[in-house]
Amino acid sequence: MGLPILNFQVRYSEEVILKQYGDKVSVLETALPLIKFGKNYEIVSGVTETIWNTGGDEVYATTNIIDTVSSSNATDAQTISVTGHTIDANGDFTRVVQEITLDGQNKVLLPTPVARVERMFNTDNTDFLGVVYVYEDDTIIAGVPQTAVNIHLTVNPEDNQSLKAAFTADKDEYIVITALTVSVNKTVSSAIVDFALEIREKGKVFRTKYTSVVSSQNGSRQLFFEQPFIIPPSADVRFIATSNANNTGVEAIAHCYYAKKTYRNV
Repeated sequence: MGLPILNFQVRYSEEVILKQYGDKVSVLETALPLIKFGKNYEIVSGVTETIWNTGGDEVYATTNIIDTVSSSNATDAQTISVTGHTIDANGDFTRVVQEITLDGQNKVLLPTPVARVERMFNTDNTDFLGVVYVYEDDTIIAGVPQTAVNIHLTVNPEDNQSLKAAFTADKDEYIVITALTVSVNKTVSSAIVDFALEIREKGKVFRTKYTSVVSSQNGSRQLFFEQPFIIPPSADVRFIATSNANNTGVEAIAHCYYAKKTYRNV
């Protein structure tokens, strides 16, 4: 039963993109799914935060200024993969995947500085021992950046990859979101959390596209979209959450497909 429904969603999305934006795309030809998962286990009461394991709310860069990586553990020397986007003078984003080798608590520069960074993971055969940071060049103490707003991604050692429910569309692609899941950890029994999915199209402001209220008693909520959300090129997407209790743990997942621009006959 799932495949015909998915095929309808895919074809529907392709037709909407063609009629609304004038671009021919192919989800099935691209054949590249995207599952973006994030968590934030220390939300402060009454404060809206990004759902990512860095904590707090990300302050987005406007230029290619994210350029540095370091670990809080002096022995971390693993090879890591970092996925991000550069931005050009027109505000268009281009995806860049880079591999670098950590040098413990010392700074390592990204070969290509970026304006967005959305995924980092350990590609080596040794677990991380420290927290790994990607950030705008900053004063560090034992490998840890000292200015919170300069941090754009972290990896906790127990995960070996970043957990950030925020991402960006390349200038030559659309992203089709077919389902969402949001959940509240039961460690705070009285927590009630307002979730929001926000999308910022190129040159505009973040707009709320979906909201949900989930309590620690409910646990989680999953929604499948008969009419999927379509993310246009060079747009930012993020999950945010606000809780009524300190140290609330939340998670969010977006189930997506890439749709590259194509000029074949359809």
